[in-house]
Amino acid sequence: MRVPIKWLSEYVDIDIGAQELAKKMTLSGTKADSVEYLGQDIERVVTGRILALEKHPNADKLQVSRVDVGGACGGEIQIVTGATNIKVGDVVPIALDKSRLPGGARIKTTKMRGVESCGMMCSIQELALSKYDWPGAAEDGIFVLDPGAPVGAGICEVLGMDDTVVDFDITYNRADCLGILGIAREAAAVLGKPYTPPRVILEGLRGAGGPQPQAGAGAGAGAGAEVGAGADAGAGAAEAKAKPAPQPQAGAVVAAGADAGRGAGVGANAGAGAQPGDAASLSGPASGSIEGALSVEIREPGLCPRYTARIVTGVRIGDSPEWMKARLRNAGVRPISNIVDITNYVMLEMGQPMHAFDMRFVGGGSIVVRLAEEGEALRTLDGNERALGASTLVIADRDRPIAVAGVMGGANSEILPDTRDVVFESANFDGTSVRQTARRLGMRTESSSRYEKGLDAEMTLPAADRAASLAMALCEGAADGGCLDVWPSRAARARVRFSPERINALLGTDIDRAYMLGALEKLGFGYDEASGEAIVPSFRRDVSMEADLAEEVARFYDYNNIKATLRPGEKVTVGMRTHVQKLRQIVLDTAVSCGYSEIYTLSFQSPKAFDRLGLPQDSPLRSAVRIGNPSSEDASLMRTTTIPDMLKVLSDNGNRRLPSAELFEISRTYHPNGAAPAVGGAATGNAAAGNAVADGAAAGGATVGNATAGAPAPAGLSALAGAPALPEQRDVLTLGAYGGRNDFYSMKGLIEDIFAAVGVRRYKIRECADVPFLHPGRAAHIDIAGAEAGFFGEAHPLAREEFELPERTYVGAISLDRLFAAASLDKAYRKLPKYPPVPRDLALVADSGVKYADIVGIMKKAAGDELESVELFDVYTGKQVPEGKKSLAFSLLFRAGDRTLVDAEVSAHVQAIVAALSQKAGVELRQ
Repeated sequence: MRVPIKWLSEYVDIDIGAQELAKKMTLSGTKADSVEYLGQDIERVVTGRILALEKHPNADKLQVSRVDVGGACGGEIQIVTGATNIKVGDVVPIALDKSRLPGGARIKTTKMRGVESCGMMCSIQELALSKYDWPGAAEDGIFVLDPGAPVGAGICEVLGMDDTVVDFDITYNRADCLGILGIAREAAAVLGKPYTPPRVILEGLRGAGGPQPQAGAGAGAGAGAEVGAGADAGAGAAEAKAKPAPQPQAGAVVAAGADAGRGAGVGANAGAGAQPGDAASLSGPASGSIEGALSVEIREPGLCPRYTARIVTGVRIGDSPEWMKARLRNAGVRPISNIVDITNYVMLEMGQPMHAFDMRFVGGGSIVVRLAEEGEALRTLDGNERALGASTLVIADRDRPIAVAGVMGGANSEILPDTRDVVFESANFDGTSVRQTARRLGMRTESSSRYEKGLDAEMTLPAADRAASLAMALCEGAADGGCLDVWPSRAARARVRFSPERINALLGTDIDRAYMLGALEKLGFGYDEASGEAIVPSFRRDVSMEADLAEEVARFYDYNNIKATLRPGEKVTVGMRTHVQKLRQIVLDTAVSCGYSEIYTLSFQSPKAFDRLGLPQDSPLRSAVRIGNPSSEDASLMRTTTIPDMLKVLSDNGNRRLPSAELFEISRTYHPNGAAPAVGGAATGNAAAGNAVADGAAAGGATVGNATAGAPAPAGLSALAGAPALPEQRDVLTLGAYGGRNDFYSMKGLIEDIFAAVGVRRYKIRECADVPFLHPGRAAHIDIAGAEAGFFGEAHPLAREEFELPERTYVGAISLDRLFAAASLDKAYRKLPKYPPVPRDLALVADSGVKYADIVGIMKKAAGDELESVELFDVYTGKQVPEGKKSLAFSLLFRAGDRTLVDAEVSAHVQAIVAALSQKAGVELRQ
């Protein structure tokens, strides 16, 4: 939220620099993203009035002008210009000699076709301004200012650019800070300064001018307690006790002199017990009317808890004063016309969205807050025709919708140049309903972005009064048309137990009780001495427990003043990782030590990923959890395999011409409960009957939060009753590599290093030909403790083409759940051997299809424990080896633990090995 410092200073004395203010506000929990100094790139640019224009003696398209820039800037100066949109008497921006413009351009006195020019007339582009903010400015010409602009004044001052803007990042739970007043309240507490909100007093009210309370419907003093720094019970909801804030345009902002009718109207409700901080819940009818003028009916009180409508008559539509337009522009809002600008001004100031209807177009003088009917449509103020669904809350008149509640008004009731009577709408709408409507219609607005965070219902009447007072001052209006405040049910103020001892225990501090109460009071909290409870202001919907109070105290005590301490009385323990956390760290460290780099990818997946991998239609991986409200179709599923993400990252690295890459990721896949097991993120065969689709979902998966798979997700993410169990999450280690010395065996070596590091001894790497995205013959399955746990291998040529992968790309995935289940960090002591080993070499001839692992297994089983190690050191096929055969050379090492083996014993082992190989695998000694 953009907050101009000059505007903020109306309500709290800012006596420090903007950067220091941003730092203090950030440390107190209101994060400032940036500080922008408006006009800082502009130097020596002033306003000047054109006194004379003459044709240039040496150029047909140039004019020589005499311009008055004020005595302080040299009086009259001569400027040569080629502009055609200026005339004598115009006031324009003048860049004087040695001036500086945005972008670093310097203007100096020079001669143009032999005539001296002592400066330059500026366009909006040369001042880095936009026609969006100054719609009347010429696009191809000089920026002609208001004729009444002072001559010789700095252009930044004239245009309201002599200001600093702090951009605050307002978190979702702090909707009270979405207005200048909310920021001012926070700043006052941070700086220890008084908070002085604007004083709003309406004059000229006659007859039914006061709010019409609807049998306790809420036009009470409590409504103004948060706006006016505490309101008198009989004085009106928006009349503050505090003196008015200093305002340069006081007459334009404040209308003085309230009439007794208003006090009587508010006092009726105040007498019913609606005092600031009162916990009683008041209720009344969901409708009301001003006889012969306007009626309001709320048919959906759950979606519209309060609706305030104030009529202002006799307005004159035109431009807003420059001070208001400057404030709106600096806050990021484009000025349009005075009535529209007032609604935007009040929204920015108080955080309460407003809307104005032309009274002529409110059919039957009737406002109805209802759900749209099937087939209804509305052309909104942006000119687009919107089809309204049955779940869209609308503001309607007697015959048709005239606004989408909380989002945007309709073109059929907009403010026109000849509008005379205006209805100001200031309402409170359900945040979830507004958010869903804005998303469904594709029209998120400043208004909807505020409503969706949850606004204070007690702000509607003060905001309506503020708008009315501005309309009286700026538009010649009269606020005697009446006010309706329909508030069917007023929620009780939240109360939280206040215990200084408990707060100090939570914070590890020794803060004085009086200091705590003072900090809370500055933030608008009350205190009930009898019950020992803090009374939460209505605008702080985020405070509901004692820990919240402790946070409020801590952030104004300053977190830097809170020392790190152990909680008294608590048992001191030493933090340590769990067994799984230790194993996970070992896996990570081992991969990094082998030269692999860790990556992170999103858990969302596109349905197209399955086709890109070439998975069969009945693959269990296609049974994915569908997201109820995806940001796009490409992120509409929770991933069931991490392989597409790894291949995408490898492809990106290859496309950026990195010669090699070694990557790994420790992450999760998500599966509907009951889905067929997919090991390591890949299905190794067709789904078993009944497992291809989980929870009754069609191909593509169940939807998150649905009571019935395939049904639309209910509001609030999921229904608690009848909702399916959360998806099953499976931890996966994903590997990917290409280029350099990477090949099938280097990835196999990394996997075996990981197994050794976590203590997995019972594993088997076997041939794989059924993973569709791996090259058959260059891929392997991984079994751990007899169960399939993963795969790895070279990417299939079709997958390589689909993902645009480098040649010889390798990828793999291992189930960490199965890896960790078989892991052991227990270390067994083994003495160093006392006796020397005995080496033997064997040259064998085997069929080309015989696997190395099978040969080694036969050797170890035949020789027993005295065969210490087996190493393959040569593989040969050629002239000396028969067709279809291969020569394998092994180095064997024999050792006994209790003696030195003699040749006869080693020879016996070798003969047993040769006999077993011949019998079981058809492997013979090479002759």
